[in-house]
Amino acid sequence: MEYTELADYQVYAGSVAFWRATSTTPSTDAADERPLSPQHEKHVQQAGNPTEPSWIGTVFEINRPFDADAVRRTLLAWHAKHESFRTMVTRDESGLHRVTYRPESLELTARDAGTHDSVERVYDVVSRFFDHTVRADTWPHLVAATIVPTNQDDGPRFLLAFAADHSVMDAYSQLIAVSELDQLYAAALGGEQLVTEPAPSYVDFSVAERTRAAVADHGHETTRRWERFLDPEEPRFPAFPLPNDAARDLTLPQRSISRWLAPAEVSDTIHEHARSLGHGMQSAVLVALATAMQHATGTDEALRLVMPMHTRTPEYTTSMGWFVGISPLVLDLAGVTDLGQQLDRAESASAHVRADAQIPFASIADLLGIASAPRFVVSYVDVRHLPGAAQFDAARARALRSIRYSDDEFYFWVVRARGGLNVSVRHPNNPTATLSVERYLSEFTTVLRQLARQPVQLTA
Repeated sequence: MEYTELADYQVYAGSVAFWRATSTTPSTDAADERPLSPQHEKHVQQAGNPTEPSWIGTVFEINRPFDADAVRRTLLAWHAKHESFRTMVTRDESGLHRVTYRPESLELTARDAGTHDSVERVYDVVSRFFDHTVRADTWPHLVAATIVPTNQDDGPRFLLAFAADHSVMDAYSQLIAVSELDQLYAAALGGEQLVTEPAPSYVDFSVAERTRAAVADHGHETTRRWERFLDPEEPRFPAFPLPNDAARDLTLPQRSISRWLAPAEVSDTIHEHARSLGHGMQSAVLVALATAMQHATGTDEALRLVMPMHTRTPEYTTSMGWFVGISPLVLDLAGVTDLGQQLDRAESASAHVRADAQIPFASIADLLGIASAPRFVVSYVDVRHLPGAAQFDAARARALRSIRYSDDEFYFWVVRARGGLNVSVRHPNNPTATLSVERYLSEFTTVLRQLARQPVQLTA
């Protein structure tokens, strides 16, 4: 499973249709008194330039005949199951207000977007629809596209792609959607009545998240960790430690990389070695990241980054929403070359991450006067056992993100999939940053190979 822009995915030439929900209920009649989560509120308040896209999504292949009515019923049932897709925010002089539509008020409409004989044209048509439609401050927050290939020689099939605002979806949601939609479509195509039990609602989770945010005062341990982590003179996130030529008059779309670092047998071996020393794969990945940065910079300075972490509790396993928080992470391996001790330090450095993520960073930012955004972010996720993971490769499933404009953000998503260890990166679009990222990834790959050989010490 990779995480890339749509431009990096192989679509096919054919017929395109766009799908979006509408409601027969006026928004004034769908008022919802439940509050927004702090991060949702901040997300809407900071909604950027409407010409700059900001969405996440998924694309995958359904190896069944295309039936427009079955697609309509599938998407309608999906919206009925997940309240997050039916909620929106309105704004007036008194502030932000939630609106939530009832399932029975929804309709799914399709718009023919033409038949195109080049994959470039299909990509352009679909990406423009996603880029221009999905916004934090407009509804619907989720739209879809279907692409039916002109050439059906390999059997009946079509692509289903969707894009959503981050306020209603996270990476876990992007992935579990594949099996959920595939199963709904199979049932719809077979003529079954789609009766879906509502999933536990992210809207309800937001209420609880707001309650948790209220405990974040200046004396809270999470607040204190953020204070120590940020630049004391100006509350600012640590930068990516390698060179970046950010002094430009024009901010360009960021560059994107997706790369397989190690096959499954190598990542399995790394995990076994870490486990033999009492640790898990996340600690091993953190050690590799920190060691690689030491090699790339030629220093023994601590690795300082922001780490996202899911905030789901077991009852929300099947829910769609933004169940993610962030935490500061500082891993200092200076003077330590024994692998067991390095893993101990990684475990200690990340021990608070899950607890910190439970406190919405939007509340911390307000408390500490932080206006900047994270500049060096690393996420680690294991997707091998998610619902439908065994079919990801056969379905050509791909998690998607829109293009991003930034001169100083470096994001790394390390994914352990059934096929091995993958990394996706977005970084500033300049030659200096590109060389820095390539150097870091080269060192990271080398260290991972060392870990697979179970060294007592990692060599410089």
